[in-house]
Amino acid sequence: DLPPMKGPNLVALSRSGGQAVTLADEAYRHGFTLPPLPPAFSLRIREEAKAGVIKNTNPLDLGDVYNESVFLEVAGMALREPTVDGVIFFYDYAFDKPGTFDMIAGMERLSREYGKPAVLCMVPDKADWFALKYFASFPWFSAPERALGALRRSLAHYGKQTGPRRAASVGPIDALPAGDTPGPSRILSSAGTLDLMRAYGLPVVRQELVTNRADAMEAAHRIGYPVVLKAAEPFILHKTEAGAVRLHIGSDGELNEAFDAMAAEVYLLQAMAGDGVETIIGGKRDPEFGPVVMFGLGGIFVEVLKDVTVRVAPIDEAEARLMIGEVKGAALLAGARGTTRADTDALVDALLAVSKLLVDHAEIVSLDINPLRVFAQGKGAAALDVKIECAAPRTSP
Repeated sequence: DLPPMKGPNLVALSRSGGQAVTLADEAYRHGFTLPPLPPAFSLRIREEAKAGVIKNTNPLDLGDVYNESVFLEVAGMALREPTVDGVIFFYDYAFDKPGTFDMIAGMERLSREYGKPAVLCMVPDKADWFALKYFASFPWFSAPERALGALRRSLAHYGKQTGPRRAASVGPIDALPAGDTPGPSRILSSAGTLDLMRAYGLPVVRQELVTNRADAMEAAHRIGYPVVLKAAEPFILHKTEAGAVRLHIGSDGELNEAFDAMAAEVYLLQAMAGDGVETIIGGKRDPEFGPVVMFGLGGIFVEVLKDVTVRVAPIDEAEARLMIGEVKGAALLAGARGTTRADTDALVDALLAVSKLLVDHAEIVSLDINPLRVFAQGKGAAALDVKIECAAPRTSP
């Protein structure tokens, strides 16, 4: 078995740029953070790189290194970092290469030594599949989404066993936007909202905040087309009606056109999320009951049928599953009429995270994740739009 994932910080290693992008997408979609790498990584890899084109980024593309022992050394360097909670390596090598077995044994040794998960992704030939399964007592995965899904469940399970996770201890929210907007509360900034979501393990679609056209172009190339452009600041509640969102942007030219048609101080650039079931998770602070959590399906279910269910926070896993089953549209999540069953485990995790977030932070007046798109079973979920309203900071008399 793998050691438990005790926090959201992950180092991703790969053998190609395409694999690196895949790992980053899946990591962000499952709620993980990819922290920057220390300079020591760059210095060590530079000694082994053949062409010297490797950049010191996370995910780290090791395609210019051809030494299995260096791969394990780099994985060990990552696990030694106190801020790193786990490593995932997309090791797409020919299975008949002798070093493959050494790689499996080495990743197992590192996991045991540091008490952190060191996850291996491989795509062996069909003829070698059963031989590899027979050899490896240590778990490995054939697809990054399965590996990241397993780590997400490990993180959620660890959090339930031990109470608040390290990254969740973010203290009172102090990222309220400056300004003279009247009223008893303010909308949390996009940056503050994103940090809070990630700190509590709430999955978000891969995204970056940008302030100008050039940064947007670079971010789009990192994320990969198609992308979505939204006005992040100032906050606009109904973005579609206000022309503050553009979907299905497939090229630099289309991104330029979207910029010309949209005016904002800060923009949010997001990956286009895959197909799934649209759900809504909300929360508010009731004057009598305190923090409450709301769940419903999107579209006509919430807009017309008012098909939602509510619980007083904190909730546990059993209550979260009851909430999901109570809504009239629950059959859509279960795979009604031959549709694919949705990842209800990911939905449960999101409900529990929102519950904890509301309990931990009395300054949150309301929270709205609309939509939280739930993908097919085993593929997680992703928040596409989030609004958090916080009480204005109190001043000392």
